[in-house]
Amino acid sequence: MQVKKDSSGRYVAFVANRDLWVFDQSDQRAVKVFSFRSRESMENISCGRHNIRIISVREDGSVDFLVYGYMNRGTHEGMMGAAFYRYSGEEDTVEEKFFFPVDTSFEKLQQDVRRLSYLGGSDMFYIMSDDSVYGIDLKSNEYMVVAELMVEGTFTINGDGSHLAWQEGSDPY
Repeated sequence: MQVKKDSSGRYVAFVANRDLWVFDQSDQRAVKVFSFRSRESMENISCGRHNIRIISVREDGSVDFLVYGYMNRGTHEGMMGAAFYRYSGEEDTVEEKFFFPVDTSFEKLQQDVRRLSYLGGSDMFYIMSDDSVYGIDLKSNEYMVVAELMVEGTFTINGDGSHLAWQEGSDPY
C-alpha cells in the first residue's frame, strides 16, 4: 500500500484498491480524492490497467498525484498516458495540471513512472517516458526534454528521484 504524510503528520494520503484517499488525523475524517469507480457501481471498470502515484502531501491537506495507464473516464477516456492532478484540501477540489499520452504498454509506463516521477522546486515536475526524461513546468504547462535516448547502464537516479546523472550517447563504454 502506498502511503505519504505531510511534514506535520496531520494528513495521510494513501492508495487502496486504485483509489486515492486523504485522512485528516486531527479531525478523524477521510476523503476519497480520486477513483475511476462509478458512484452507481463499486466495480473498477478499468481492469487494473491504471495506477496512482502520490507525489507530495502538504500541511494544508493538498495532495499532488499522478494517475497513469489506461484512462477509462473523463476527458482522456480511451487513451493511455499519465495525468498530473492537484487536490486542494481547503477547497476539496481536484485540478488536472497536465496530461501526456504515450504509445507504450501499461507495464513499461509503470516502470518509467516508478523510476522517475519527481516534483522539484518552483513546480517543475520530472518524469521518465520512453527512455527520455521530461521536465514540465506546472505553472506555464511548458515542457522540455531534459535527456533523451537513455539506455540502461548509461544513467542513474537516486532513491527519491531528486538527482539524475547520465552520459551522452548510447554506448555505456
